[in-house]
Amino acid sequence: MNNSIVIDFAYKLEFTTIEITEFISKNWLRQTLLSNNSFYEWQFKQPVDNDSLDYSILVISENKIVGFLGLNKRTFFLNSGKLNGAELTTWIINEEYRKKGLAKPMLQFIQNNFDVAYGANITIDALKVYLRLGFYFIKEIDRVFKILSFEKIKKIGIVEPTIRKIFKNTPIEKASYKLIDYNSVVINKKFYSGFDRSIEHLEWRYKKHPYYEYKFLEVSNETESTYIVFRTENINEEIKVMIVTDVFTSCGKSFDLSGIEKYAINNNIDLIEFYSTSSFHISNFVLNGYINAKDLKDFVDIPYLYNPLENKIAKSYSLIYFGKNEYIDKLINYNNLYITKSDCDLDRPNNFYLEKMGIKLWNY
Repeated sequence: MNNSIVIDFAYKLEFTTIEITEFISKNWLRQTLLSNNSFYEWQFKQPVDNDSLDYSILVISENKIVGFLGLNKRTFFLNSGKLNGAELTTWIINEEYRKKGLAKPMLQFIQNNFDVAYGANITIDALKVYLRLGFYFIKEIDRVFKILSFEKIKKIGIVEPTIRKIFKNTPIEKASYKLIDYNSVVINKKFYSGFDRSIEHLEWRYKKHPYYEYKFLEVSNETESTYIVFRTENINEEIKVMIVTDVFTSCGKSFDLSGIEKYAINNNIDLIEFYSTSSFHISNFVLNGYINAKDLKDFVDIPYLYNPLENKIAKSYSLIYFGKNEYIDKLINYNNLYITKSDCDLDRPNNFYLEKMGIKLWNY
């Protein structure tokens, strides 16, 4: 690698947000909100652990940006211990500098500065580099969903008759739910090993999101409460999906989700979906009558990208992750960790969705 190359956190280098977003817009293959200055500030400066500093990684050559890797600092809890964690997103290297040995030192920079790091939905080319540097790969995060309107959902996917018979919906009489403020969420941290989900983080992630509107739903019975964070999205102006991004419970045992289904029915929602590595969470959804897409992929095939609707071969999200030697034996047993699709991915709106909502934000 050329000795004139500098790799460091963005806040330590003399480049403005405008200069970084201009690099992203010129070097990314498609329009992305990361090239919008205000969204960039929200994603990389406003997160709780960043303390208003930009921890994205920049590669500098001849006083210009030639590489970028989006990164947020985020505390990671592992067996009640606190680790220095990082969420990774959007890796870009200028075309002239590709295959010149920049990828390896960029990843080594992460390994030298963090105890654990995760990234979502990695390309095959990038995966090869991650694997060579000792990262691990999860091909599919468990995706569970409940179909509330089979007639509508079969228009966008394949649902075998067997699925319709087994997972048909039954009336819900005693289910209880109410919309609440995020400050009312009670998180029992001893049941979670994964990224920080403090009230401060929930406020930044969901209440201050620039474009999506998230809601907090409390589902309860006589002895426990479960909290659901979700947003809704329309497909083709006909189908309405509830996208669950976080689930918290005040206990460590099985929880009742019937209230979320009742809310969905009362609000004309046709499909509910959730992604997580946690076997505790996924098993509870399955016990509540949800379909596990990974296990039943031979019987049901529903796209997971809605705006625009894309019927890709892969119907779930993948993860890469790294952990220092003293932690990797616990991290590799990822079923015991609570990591969701919203970690790293953040449900970032694309150009199609923004135009559909009548929003034009690009600053290039």
